[in-house]
Amino acid sequence: MNGINRLDIKQLRVLHALLDLKNLSQVARKMGLTQQAISEQLRKLRDLFDDRLFIRQGNSMVATPKALSMQQPISRILEQLEALLEPDMFSPQTYKGVFTISATDYATQALLPQLFHITRRDAPDLKLIVRDFASDNIN
Repeated sequence: MNGINRLDIKQLRVLHALLDLKNLSQVARKMGLTQQAISEQLRKLRDLFDDRLFIRQGNSMVATPKALSMQQPISRILEQLEALLEPDMFSPQTYKGVFTISATDYATQALLPQLFHITRRDAPDLKLIVRDFASDNIN
């Protein structure tokens, strides 16, 4: 089995956190895991990268040159993965679609002229449909 198939996101997050905090207990607290779980992830990472990655010195972990060389690439990878999960931003300027609005006669006269003005300016490809509000049609 090649290396990429043995690597998972949790391991990258553990490695990233260890490079930042340099303490297994703090990483465990930050990630909501046990210290044993972090140690197990570190063991897998050591096996995967064929490097100790961190050496214990007192209560701290000192990164090896191999671990330090991975710090920036791992940060970029995790940022890119986060970006994949971010919702698309709504952009009125490029939105093409239809909104249907139910409004009373008063709302039609008082609010809709300003709404139409803003819509034409900020969302030129948005089509607004206005229907009479009828409370007996509400489900």
